[in-house]
Amino acid sequence: QTSRQADKQTSRQADKQTSRQADKQTSRQADKQTSRQADYSTNTALSQVNFRILAQKAMTLAEMLITVGIIGVIAAIILPTTLKAVDSWIFSSSNAVFLSKLKEATNQMNLNSSLTGYATNDAFVDEFSKYVKIAKRCTSSNLNECFVSRFTTSTKAINVGTSLMTGADLGQIANTSTLSGLVLLDGTTILMAYSPICDINASVYNTSEDKTTCMALLYDVNGKNPPNKMGSDIQTLNASVSSCDIRVGTLCVASGDTTPVSINTCSDSTWDTNLTANTYCANNYWAGAKKSCSAQGMRLPSITELNTIYTNRATISGLNSAANYWSATEYNTSMAWFQSFATGGQYGTVTSSFKGFGHTARCVRS
Repeated sequence: QTSRQADKQTSRQADKQTSRQADKQTSRQADKQTSRQADYSTNTALSQVNFRILAQKAMTLAEMLITVGIIGVIAAIILPTTLKAVDSWIFSSSNAVFLSKLKEATNQMNLNSSLTGYATNDAFVDEFSKYVKIAKRCTSSNLNECFVSRFTTSTKAINVGTSLMTGADLGQIANTSTLSGLVLLDGTTILMAYSPICDINASVYNTSEDKTTCMALLYDVNGKNPPNKMGSDIQTLNASVSSCDIRVGTLCVASGDTTPVSINTCSDSTWDTNLTANTYCANNYWAGAKKSCSAQGMRLPSITELNTIYTNRATISGLNSAANYWSATEYNTSMAWFQSFATGGQYGTVTSSFKGFGHTARCVRS
């Protein structure tokens, strides 16, 4: 009896233990299932939220095409203007570098007393080539190998080798010597004419005086590469292409400025019969400007014509916006009218109106 009671007691305890373990197992499984379902619900909700956010941020194909189209239109408007401005800056910088090298070379020639006294262009270029780095030299028979064969002005096209062959074709009427062509190591191409009126009385100690007056140049800072256009990559110095480079109304304006050299009109009154006997006659730059323009087959503009040039300055290449320009109009025997291209003012009675001041000149012809 005692044994049976003990067995029953043991059996009941075992059943309880098994029941408790089963309950715990069932509870843990239920908890896991609930947790998984909660995680799934949370992830599903988050995914739906993220999808809605992405859907709100994304562009449709139509919106993308419209955006690309707008960008294309803006680029088409801005790019040509930007490229033109960049080219203009490059040409302007190259021009400044070239003129600096040219001034240095002619100053050295003057120091060595080899700037003047040549009968022909070729003779001058023989000496000039000792002071600059030249890659190639051409004669009148093969100028097109050193310079672009055809370039344009504001009004017409010019053929090198047919329209341009002698110094007279660069405006030096008295110069019938054939042109010389040069290609510098930096790619600049030049048509050069030695001036037959190069009687500059330059002192080797006066390094500020312009020594380039001895030559007339047509040069291209961009070599034979486009645009090959006068006033853009092609410029002149103390020269004017025989055809009218720039026309303002009925007035033909030279494509480049001229820097006059002073003339002693105390002893030579050819270019100024009025100023022959006072302080400024020994260094008469106004008379020098008249002479330089005449050598190009042109003349100084009247004060009225000079104002026309100033008014139309946006269409005329190479004008110096900070310079004073001489006119042919005299105020009295010692003074002449000039115009400031910085302010537009015209002056004939101020101190700098005296003919001994070295103002710039822009030559013209009717």
